[in-house]
Amino acid sequence: MHTNEFREVDTCDAEYGFNEYGKIKGRLIVREPGNRKFVREYTVTEATKNWRCLNCKIGIAKKNENGNFFVSTNHDCAAISYAIIQENQNLFEAKYKQLTNSPSKKVSRCESQMSKSSFNSSIISQNENGISNSTRLVDYDNFL
Repeated sequence: MHTNEFREVDTCDAEYGFNEYGKIKGRLIVREPGNRKFVREYTVTEATKNWRCLNCKIGIAKKNENGNFFVSTNHDCAAISYAIIQENQNLFEAKYKQLTNSPSKKVSRCESQMSKSSFNSSIISQNENGISNSTRLVDYDNFL
């Protein structure tokens, strides 16, 4: 069993992104403290509204009352290049625009006016097993 310690992340080191389905705020992108060129991606869990590392089962993030996040310092995965995440986000943002320009898709005013700076984008990378880092399935039953 892993013991998990957390670090507080300032708002300038975390940003929301699109998920692979084009959903706004579907990802949380957090820069690594020792090297801002690397990040970890988290996806929100519907049951707890906390965030879970996209690439391992032990990394989590929680928002505090100040609007900052507390993120796990322990992970079973490597951090990802921010450049790759930016490429993925470009693809996911294009999917979002395609969905929102569809006559059958209604978007709230709040969603349509989200800051573009939070949604930089990139191509999907693969790990050594050929599994896409951006679309790994999450086992929510074992979360927390």
